[in-house]
Amino acid sequence: LPYSGLRKNMKYFTQQWFDLLQESGVEEDPRVDEPPREYLEKLKTQNIPARILDRLDFHDSEVLKIEGDSEALILELEEREWGYCHIRFEKPEILKMDDGILGSEWLYEEVYREGCGYEMHVLFYSRKALGLKELTLRCRDIVIE
Repeated sequence: LPYSGLRKNMKYFTQQWFDLLQESGVEEDPRVDEPPREYLEKLKTQNIPARILDRLDFHDSEVLKIEGDSEALILELEEREWGYCHIRFEKPEILKMDDGILGSEWLYEEVYREGCGYEMHVLFYSRKALGLKELTLRCRDIVIE
């Protein structure tokens, strides 16, 4: 897939926020709740269909396969409760795709309306590389099967 070289970053679920979650006693820190609350408020203004929002629940799912071309980028995920899932990003434009996403775990996502489609940011954790990985793309549609 073509990679545009633009570096887009997650706005709410950042490296700093993730690092804060790793600290002990963090449950009492009000900074923990700010990004999810702010993101949910922003999400309400995005007019994203329920067929996408209701299915975007992949926390801790492992990325088993990544394949794609100019027509679609497909991620195959495995989740402990419901098994396998495919996420198809139609007509993708990759803005950022870190090495090491294959085999990593999906942590958080941010999705926004962008023109006639969507901009999707996904934060992954790679046990192999011991670090966070990001995927950011724009696409015409998101199909979850």
